[in-house]
Amino acid sequence: MELEEFLSRVKPATRRSKLEPYLNDLRRLRELGYTLSQMQSYLAAKEIHATIQTISAYLKKKDEVQPSKNPDHEVKPQPPERLSTSIEETPEDQHKGGTSDDSTHFNPSELRNILDEEIDLDALAKIGKEQHRKRKKT
Repeated sequence: MELEEFLSRVKPATRRSKLEPYLNDLRRLRELGYTLSQMQSYLAAKEIHATIQTISAYLKKKDEVQPSKNPDHEVKPQPPERLSTSIEETPEDQHKGGTSDDSTHFNPSELRNILDEEIDLDALAKIGKEQHRKRKKT
């Protein structure tokens, strides 16, 4: 069999994810605030079994390679969070370092203030416990 004959008879194999038919559904669920776990349940109801990691990686990959065709779905880059110099920061605390509320840049001189502060391990443990409870609920 010659190459041309083979090419005319056999179509190349395509790699297609089992999540491909549900891409728009998954994007819509994410836009509406559903968790990855809930998306996994949605897929399981359709007899599609995928791990949360698989769903997350698939959505991330598709958003990088092929943005949504839905014009209402825009993935806007989020500015980096401003590093806090205290556990609970008040508006007055934000201005002490000489930065403004809308600043998305870290001022290196603030690092000295952060390093000089005493760390309240009890307060950090309390925050960690709250975050742990939140993660367990989802």
